[in-house]
Amino acid sequence: MDLARYNWVLPAKQSGGGLLARVINNRHGGSFDLQDYIQPDFALADPFLMPDMRRGVKRVTQAIKKREKVLIYGDYDVDGVTSTALLGEFFDFAGLEVDTHIPNRFKDGYGLNLRFAKKVAEEEYDLVITVDCGVRDIGPIKHLVENGVDVVVCDHHEVGDKIPECSAVINPKRNSNRYPERNLAGVGVVYTFCRALMEDIGVENGKKDWWLKWSLDLVALGTIADMMPLIGENRILAKYGLVVLSKSKRPGLKNLMRLAGINQKGITSRDVGFGIVPRLNAAGRMDDASIALNLLIEKEDLEARILAENVDRKNSLRKNVTSEILNEAIKMAEPIGRDVIALASEKWSEGVVGLVCGRLVEKYNRPCLVAKIDENKIKGSARGIEGVDMAGTLEKASDLLEKYGGHKAAAGFTLNKKNWKKFTQRINELLVGQFKDKKAKKEIIIDSELKLQELNLGLFVEVNRMEPFGERNEEPLLYSKSLKIINKRLIGADKRHVKFDLGNDRDNYVEAIFWNRADLLERVDGNKFFDWVYNIRKNNYQGRESVCLHLVDIRVSKNNF
Repeated sequence: MDLARYNWVLPAKQSGGGLLARVINNRHGGSFDLQDYIQPDFALADPFLMPDMRRGVKRVTQAIKKREKVLIYGDYDVDGVTSTALLGEFFDFAGLEVDTHIPNRFKDGYGLNLRFAKKVAEEEYDLVITVDCGVRDIGPIKHLVENGVDVVVCDHHEVGDKIPECSAVINPKRNSNRYPERNLAGVGVVYTFCRALMEDIGVENGKKDWWLKWSLDLVALGTIADMMPLIGENRILAKYGLVVLSKSKRPGLKNLMRLAGINQKGITSRDVGFGIVPRLNAAGRMDDASIALNLLIEKEDLEARILAENVDRKNSLRKNVTSEILNEAIKMAEPIGRDVIALASEKWSEGVVGLVCGRLVEKYNRPCLVAKIDENKIKGSARGIEGVDMAGTLEKASDLLEKYGGHKAAAGFTLNKKNWKKFTQRINELLVGQFKDKKAKKEIIIDSELKLQELNLGLFVEVNRMEPFGERNEEPLLYSKSLKIINKRLIGADKRHVKFDLGNDRDNYVEAIFWNRADLLERVDGNKFFDWVYNIRKNNYQGRESVCLHLVDIRVSKNNF
């Protein structure tokens, strides 16, 4: 009986020391100092090591001094919205009123388009600053420059063969970059830009430090949302940003956390990733991301409450729509087999195809393309698996695309409907060699084996010293073998989840929850031993704290007789 959804890679050898030391040593070898890793100093590199930083700072400083007409152009995801809010707040601090624009996913698409560039030129802006976009928008930026509008690009996406010809292209992914952290989120690049600007305009240290500290809540949100590697500077920004989030006075965020059931004082990266980010993203997925921007910058509590409730409703709608489309997509994907999964439909919502794409990758361990057909256009998302570069692959099929861009793991594209078949064939040809030997099940790397008696609150506290969790700093995956099921029952309003008591007998067990695995209730035998992979969490029921395992996978133990 094969119950496992993943191929397990167990730690070869349990090295000495506590769990934290074992986990970090297994993952990184001797390259990390444990104490520095757990509690890093707030030390960031010289912002002027980033390409074009001096040119960008000089142009913005000129705009502030001459009271020029400035537009910040962002993006509709959380990284783009927080980037826009952060730079807008910098200009408020510097005393210059500027305009902001978040494109509508459905009307404008990703990035700066020519139609909007023409409008900006007609409205006689002096300067446009793109945040979390722009590095591939060569045509629209060329139109702006030719019509007397200066442009500063502040982006972090993969760079193509050409970059826009404008006042500055600030992007740590450029070949000329000397900044040590290449993998900043868009909001991280903007934060670095703001640090440089404050140096240049001569803000006194006390005021500068105050502003930079209280802006870290936005930086943490965008960094965690965009799934940046949480090591190096990203770890510093996210870790200290969570501290600021726990004290944030922003009415919009406080109301959103209340609706999400988040304890603000104890907020974690999990709360951000599963509670705040989906709600903020839902605004752009189901309607217009300007709602999310307004929520972040709103200063009045009543208006913030209304905006938060609106965003929360859109998130509920987003979940329902995603579930419906995912069910349809799974039916369409089943006959495809081991090839790249490429699906498109006129009925699907453009706002959630990326989410559906990610779920399919998780289920089938195959690169996926999922798209919305809109008359003669197809707009979609691409998601890869480990070892597959989706942005680079789209670059090799760019002759068939009208627009594309993104990261190695996730990218977006737009093309003419007539090219869909050629495009999907090309992508399959480019990718199939990269994953043809991959097993149907994804591998999971297990950090450490633990015995039942080790699963206590002290262990939970130790594990959580690794916060914030995210890419390259995932929650430790733990493993215990040969535990019986003492009790089992379905939980949740729709009974989709199963709760187990796991252990040796009714006096010696630990609670465990397996989300979305109601199928196991009838498939597992209480008389058998099973091996379990899990994350360790904490229950707080009626004031009583206890350990709870969030199960990731299960298999029949070899100890059954």
